[in-house]
Amino acid sequence: MATGQVRMTGPFTKEEKAEWDKLKKRRKAAYEAIKIYEAELKEPKNKKYKKIIEDEIAFERRIIAIISEKIPE
Repeated sequence: MATGQVRMTGPFTKEEKAEWDKLKKRRKAAYEAIKIYEAELKEPKNKKYKKIIEDEIAFERRIIAIISEKIPE
């Protein structure tokens, strides 16, 4: 209020709204996948797959970061 600046955030068209909804859904799926992968890391039988699981977690985190650059959480 003190600066007189206005900040507009959000989709401005129906097409942008559809894209935002799709990206939000993918980001949510990434968070859910990370939870699953982190649980898998705790399983002793998955020790030999540790690197693969860690890579999957890193991939999902990159997805979250990319989406978060475009749309706020």
